Amino acid sequence: MASLTKLKILFLAAAVTVILMFFLTLFGVAWINSNPGYYRYTVTIGGLSNYIDEPVTDIIVPMPMRDGELVFSEEELQYRQFGNWKSVIVVTPYGKMLAFQSVGTNLTDVHAEFFKNFDPGELRLTDPQNESLSPLMRDGLNSSAGWNSSTQDGSGYTSVLFLPKDLVPLNANAT
Repeated sequence: MASLTKLKILFLAAAVTVILMFFLTLFGVAWINSNPGYYRYTVTIGGLSNYIDEPVTDIIVPMPMRDGELVFSEEELQYRQFGNWKSVIVVTPYGKMLAFQSVGTNLTDVHAEFFKNFDPGELRLTDPQNESLSPLMRDGLNSSAGWNSSTQDGSGYTSVLFLPKDLVPLNANAT
């Protein structure tokens, strides 16, 4: 009799475990699809408050890409105000890039954040290697500033940004 009770308890525990695993799998996928991810692109350029320049200063930065397509549309990036800076799309010798134009001669630091929900419509894995900044550089850089970036596996890329050459420091201690 005791072994029959023990067998019933084991069977009940196994049945509850199977049912629980089934519902967790079913509702886990539904939960993931009902809570999409998001893209965030943050541009921060510090130290500009120590400089003065022409009435309009352009600082040009790359735009984020995924799988060869821009993450944010031009409409989502253009004509946004961030303090004393306005964002616009400009065409450079390297392709389209995002420019921040100053409003006034006393410069302030740039802090811009672009945010967008991402809903692939289904559960799927993405490869971070397919994310980069546009434009990608294939050759050496001349008059602009460049940097290298790499993913965890070491495959890297080079992009470019443009800073005005004629920035004048407000004092001798400007960095």
